[in-house]
This record gives sequence, C-alpha cells and structure tokens, in this order.
Amino acid sequence: GVAYHDSAPDNIDGFYRPREGVDIQASSEGGSVVSWIEDGEWLRYTVQVENAGYYRMRCRVAAEGSSSHAVRLSSNGKTVDVFPFEGTGGWQVWQNVISSRWFLLEAGPQVFQLDFMTTAFNLDEFELIAVDDPVPPYMDASLDLDARVEDLLGRMSLDEKMGQMCQRSVSGFQPLSDLSTYHIGSLLSGGGEAPANNTPRGWADFTDIFQSYALSTPLQIPILYGIDAVHGHNNVIGATIFPHNIGLGATRNPALVREIAQITAREVAATGIHWSFAPCVSVARNEYWGRTYESFSEEPGLVSSLGVAAIEGLQGDDLTADASVLACAKHF
Repeated sequence: GVAYHDSAPDNIDGFYRPREGVDIQASSEGGSVVSWIEDGEWLRYTVQVENAGYYRMRCRVAAEGSSSHAVRLSSNGKTVDVFPFEGTGGWQVWQNVISSRWFLLEAGPQVFQLDFMTTAFNLDEFELIAVDDPVPPYMDASLDLDARVEDLLGRMSLDEKMGQMCQRSVSGFQPLSDLSTYHIGSLLSGGGEAPANNTPRGWADFTDIFQSYALSTPLQIPILYGIDAVHGHNNVIGATIFPHNIGLGATRNPALVREIAQITAREVAATGIHWSFAPCVSVARNEYWGRTYESFSEEPGLVSSLGVAAIEGLQGDDLTADASVLACAKHF
C-alpha cells in the first residue's frame, strides 16, 4: 500500500530501487531517510485506523539553514493538516516536531499522503499520535456564536489580541515563523506580490503554508488573507482579466457586474484567499486623478448600484460557501 512520486529521474544514492528515481540515503543515526526532497514530491500509505478520534502529526526532519518548510497531510484525498517547521541547522541534525493542530480521523481504511510543499529537507519518519484533548468551546461550531467569541477572547493574551488586529504584507516575510510568533491576524498580497510559482497550484500552496503557521499556534486562529482582485484575480498568471470599472460602468448593467464578481470570487477562493479589496466605489470627477479608471461613474447613484452588485457577486448568499470571498468597498 505504499506509493511515491519523485520528480528527479536519477536515483542519487543508488542502493534502493536503483532503476527508479527514489532518493534515499543513510542516516547518521542508522537506517535510511528520504532525502533530496523537491517541492511537489509525495509519499502515500494505506493504513487501517483502528479508532476514530483526534490526532496530531509528528515528523522527524532535518534541513540545513533556517529556511521554512511545510508538509501537507491528506486522508482519503482531503487535507487534514499542513505542517510547518524551520531548518534544523544541518542535513543530519534531526529534530522531532509535533503539530499543535489536531484533526479528526474516522475509523477504517485511510489512504494517507504526504505532499512536500517546499524543497531541500530530509524526512526520517512520521507518526500519527492519538490525543485526548477536548475541543474548546470556541472551536465547537454547534455552540452559539457569541459564546464562542467570549470563550476565545477569554483565552487570548494582550499580545495575541494586538497581533490579530495587524495585517502584514507577504513581501519580505522571513522567517515565516514570525506569523505565529507575533500572532499575525491578516496577510496581504499587494500588486505584484506573487509566489515564485505563479500558478493556481503555486498560490494554493503559498497560502496553505502561511495558514499552517497561523494554525500552529496554541489557539489555532486562522489568518484572513487579502488581495487586490479589483478586475479579476489579476496577480495570478492565467486568471481572467475583465475590463476596469470605468468600462463596466459604461454598460450600466448590474447583472453583468455581479456575474464578473462571481467569476472573480471563484478564482480567488481557488487559490486559498478569503478576501478581495474590491469593489472600488470612488466617484471620480477629475480626469487628472490617476486612478479614474477604478471608478464606475461620476454619478453616485450608478456607483452605488454597480458597487452593490459587485459585493453580491463576490460574497454570494453565504460567506461560508467554497466560492465566496469577503468584499471590501474601498476608496470612498
């Protein structure tokens, strides 16, 4: 029940399945380890889970330097944990790291997959550890919202409350562990702030890694991730780019603006982002203003009508829906 994907065609050490591209090397502590890991490679295991319950993941890893890494754990095709860790200071300097986030596993056969989301680390072993931690009230979706908020606020330190009120740009964010150290509540990808792999998959991995650091904190408060998707998800290569607001305003067609916002929301949500800093509801009356193109019209009534349509398209009827993103009317 074991499978693997190695992106390199050569078997570097040559002693395990030498005709295949499986990169395994001897460990300084005995046995063999998975090594020369590249982003996009994976391991897969078929396991019988004896008891349903909450689990955490333990990984034994080594990596040179202090760069940030992440592994995604999926069960039967569904992501249950994204596990972040920092470099250990050497290729054979092994550390056990345990996720603070717990996840629910059902009893029965499970196909576990470890997706390597970053490059250049070694993996010795991983283990799923059953935990008896009760779910705190603020994480219990069956409880009243006000009671959950009160419970969470009662658990937060002053530093955590301040961090949750802060938004930080993703550019120059190093080390990524700063996100959990300072309890950052929100991230922004501004114009041109894209991952090195500027594809939908690259963005989804990018946002998952940031989210994993937020969820590694004791309170496991997820981040809100925002982006300027004003006329489409325009930072992503291959996304649909629509006419700017000045052109859409000329149509005087709220149904069209609503449909465009729905399409944009699907593309934004598919990359793991929850929040679009749109629509622009400026009422431009001076063509020398450098962002006149972001205004639907110089007439407030039309701006209001099309702005509402854009918000309805982005958010839909239910903000918990997979294809819904939070709107943010801006630039009054």
